[in-house]
Amino acid sequence: MSQLTKSVLELHVDNELWINELKFYKDEIKILDKYLVEIAGKNNTRDTMVGLEQFQNRMLRQREVLDELMHDIRIDEDALTGNVLHVNDIQAQKMKLPDHPEARDRVITFKKLYAEFKQDLMQFIGKWM
Repeated sequence: MSQLTKSVLELHVDNELWINELKFYKDEIKILDKYLVEIAGKNNTRDTMVGLEQFQNRMLRQREVLDELMHDIRIDEDALTGNVLHVNDIQAQKMKLPDHPEARDRVITFKKLYAEFKQDLMQFIGKWM
């Protein structure tokens, strides 16, 4: 079975786009967290507090996964840099390296799970705001 390869530039673009997407999600989580804080200040019923705790735990997990993904993508980016560090520009442009389907799958999975989390959270926010 042959392994799919891509140019260093293609791999770099993947990494750069993923990092920027993940930064967006990280910023969005900060905004959503402010709404949870606001809800906590306005509502102190047991149902509200249970829901808040659940969403804060889920939010914490989203942040952990984001940080892990960003870390791994940055390591991959450092490896790409290391591969082209000792070659000239022409060689670097022609260089093909193995694709990173695991990273792609992890990003796709994160985005799907994050969308589900956000939808649940928005319903909660709508209920208690």
